[in-house]
Amino acid sequence: MADQTHHLPPNLADILSTLSKFAPPPAEQPSNEPDDDEYDPAAYLQETHTYGVAHPSIPNGTLQPSRQPAGPVVDPATITEWSAGLRCISKIAAQNPNFAPAIKRMISNQRKNEMDWYAKRQELKREQAQRGSTLNELNSIMKSIGAASAQPSHQPRSEEELRAELLAFDTKIHRAQVHMINAMTAELKALGVPFFGTRSDVLLERGGAADDTLKIPAKISSEDLRGLQQRMITYLEDMYKD
Repeated sequence: MADQTHHLPPNLADILSTLSKFAPPPAEQPSNEPDDDEYDPAAYLQETHTYGVAHPSIPNGTLQPSRQPAGPVVDPATITEWSAGLRCISKIAAQNPNFAPAIKRMISNQRKNEMDWYAKRQELKREQAQRGSTLNELNSIMKSIGAASAQPSHQPRSEEELRAELLAFDTKIHRAQVHMINAMTAELKALGVPFFGTRSDVLLERGGAADDTLKIPAKISSEDLRGLQQRMITYLEDMYKD
């Protein structure tokens, strides 16, 4: 899903990879309300589930043995290990019937956007090439009949100008991609997917180390968290791709 440029055609994948080196990192907690004029994933239908256990009638005044209390519920925002994250996502997928459709929709929307960006970029390149070839073809015809060459209505654009136009277009694509990633990250957080929406007090400060004496969830660096996010994205794509 998000940040998967290896699915793109080679040219666009290279461009996005290069541009991403110069882009500021997205905020740790992206907004759950993306702008209307950019990528706007379909809102996920959130439902509150109540899991109650009906007590059967007790015949002859006998007492029903009390149930053992369930184990503590793990907050996905505190999970910092892959094994715990995998157990959590398996429970979410089993208990929430809307989970799989939401993930499949995100995968489909991302692919659709990426192919649309690639098609528009190719169209721009064809238009750039067409502008020069049209004048050359006209001059060739005029020369064949002994007429004067046609003069361009404006100064031909230099290679540098054409590259600048393409770079400006690629920059717009990159901004749209970043916005899409932030929107999808917010949706994954809303679904309860571990490693997305991790609590700030679980993150290590840059260059810091976890304090084993504190009774708090294990801490993790931002770099390791990004690695777990990427691993979870790959897992979800493998599980729910068509």
